[in-house]
Amino acid sequence: MEFVSIPVIVVLCYFIGELSKIILGKNENRYKIIPIIVGVSGGILGLTAYFVCPEIMINISNPFLAIIVGIISGLASTGSNQVIKHLFSKKIKIWL
Repeated sequence: MEFVSIPVIVVLCYFIGELSKIILGKNENRYKIIPIIVGVSGGILGLTAYFVCPEIMINISNPFLAIIVGIISGLASTGSNQVIKHLFSKKIKIWL
């Protein structure tokens, strides 16, 4: 049960990022702030998980570490978005 918090934060931040795309519209220049949005959201979710249900955090001993774990998990959702985006793109490149 102690490894549940990070994947949950990543998935929630991924959905927050996708929701941000819808809210920001089709403007590509505004998409640059999405990593900031999911990073801050991850920090807030990490801190919330630390205070609401501290036993699911992975040996986190203070709120500062909970925020750091949340931010890293939020930014990991940006990376997973890019992996999904490139896997399902029509241009497939094979590197040798």
